[in-house]
Amino acid sequence: MDHAEDERKVLEDRFHKTYRSLKKKYGLRSHESFDIFGNNLIEIWECKGERKGRRVCKVEEETPEECLRRATGDLEWYAMIKDIKNGQEEKEDGKRAV
Repeated sequence: MDHAEDERKVLEDRFHKTYRSLKKKYGLRSHESFDIFGNNLIEIWECKGERKGRRVCKVEEETPEECLRRATGDLEWYAMIKDIKNGQEEKEDGKRAV
């Protein structure tokens, strides 16, 4: 294995680890497509049952490595925003209960 293959493996592992941790929690589904012509795409959607909901991210880049890097960053950002929103909702629910 050369350096480029090692980097891609690390990026794939990081992306899939991040995605799997959020998949069940938020009902996510992904579509990934990579080819030799530079048509690299990752789309991630929130789903309710079989129905697609809001698109979480759509990443199109020249290389699979850049695509994985950006999609991982988008997922981390998505998780942070969701956690902030959930924390605010819990605070509001606590105020109502008092």
